Amino acid sequence: MSWPGRRRAARTLAWIGSRGRARALILGYHRIGPEGFDPHELSLPEAVFERHLAVLGRLARPVRLSNLVSDVRSGRIPERAFALTFDDGYAHTLSLVEPLLKRHGIPATVFVPTGLLGAEPWWDRLARLMSTSKELPSELVLPLADGGERRRPVEADERRPSRDGGSRIDLTNEIYRAMLRLPDQIRVTALNDIETRIGVTGHEHQVRVVSESELVALDRSDVFDVGSHSVSHPVLTELPREARHEELVESRQELEDLLRHPVDLFSYPNGGRDRETDDLVQRAGYRAACMSRPGVATARSDPFSLPRFWPGSDPEEVDLVIRRWL
Repeated sequence: MSWPGRRRAARTLAWIGSRGRARALILGYHRIGPEGFDPHELSLPEAVFERHLAVLGRLARPVRLSNLVSDVRSGRIPERAFALTFDDGYAHTLSLVEPLLKRHGIPATVFVPTGLLGAEPWWDRLARLMSTSKELPSELVLPLADGGERRRPVEADERRPSRDGGSRIDLTNEIYRAMLRLPDQIRVTALNDIETRIGVTGHEHQVRVVSESELVALDRSDVFDVGSHSVSHPVLTELPREARHEELVESRQELEDLLRHPVDLFSYPNGGRDRETDDLVQRAGYRAACMSRPGVATARSDPFSLPRFWPGSDPEEVDLVIRRWL
C-alpha cells in the first residue's frame, strides 16, 4: 500500500542509516541526447549530462562499478566514490557518451539486453508511434494479459499533440503500462495494430540498442565495461522461476561468447526484483546486481541489490545528491 511521502521517507531513512559509514554513489542513466517526446523520461540532454560529469569530477572520485563491488564486499569503500551505469545499451552510448566520458576521465558500465541487439526497444517504438502521429483515431485497442482486449476511447485533447505534450504523454504511459507485462508476441501484435490504426508510415526509428559489432567496440573502449540486462528485458518477477533462470543464464552466456571474457554484473530490467530473483542472479554466476531503488552503497549493502540514483534534467541535481549523501 502506498501513502503520501513514502518515497521521501524511504530516502530519509536510507540517509539516516548510512551516516557514519563509508558510502558510495551509483548513478543510473538510459539515454543522452536531444530533447523531444520522452514519455518514459529516459533521455537527458547532452549539456545537462556534461554538467553532471563536471560536478562529479570536481566533488567525487570516479571508480569502475566492478571495483566498487569488490570494495563493498571487502568493506573498504574509497572516500567520496561514485560509479556510472547505463541501462539498455543504446547505440548512442558508443557514439555520443564515450567522448564525453573520455574528456572527463570517468568510466561507466553499460547493461545490455542481448535479445534486443540492433533493435528498437518496444517502449521506444510505442513512443515513436505516438509522437509522429499528427492525429490519433477515436479509439485504440489495448491488449489484456488473458488474450482479450480493451477498447480505449481517445479524447479530443489526446488526439492531437499539444505544446507541452501532456495529454499525449499520459496516454502513451497508459498504453505502456498495459503492455509492460504482456508476452512478447502479444505485445508485438498490439503495436502492429496501433501502427495500422494510427497510419504512421515512412518513419525510420532513431533509437536502438547497439549491434553486435558496436557492442564489441564498446567493450574494447577503455571507459566502458559491459554487464547483462537479461535477454528480452522482461519484468523478471512476473516470470516463472525457470523462465527467469533462462533470461539470466542465456544473456550472460551470449555476452561472454561475443566478448570472449567473463561477464558478472547484472541490472534488473524494469527494476523488477525480489529475494528469489536475487538468489537466481547469484546462482547464474553473477557477482553483483544493480536495482533501481535510490540509496547509497555501503559495506552493509547486499551486492545483489545495489541501490542507484537516477539523476533528472536539473543540472544541479547531482551536486545536491553528492553534498547530501557523500
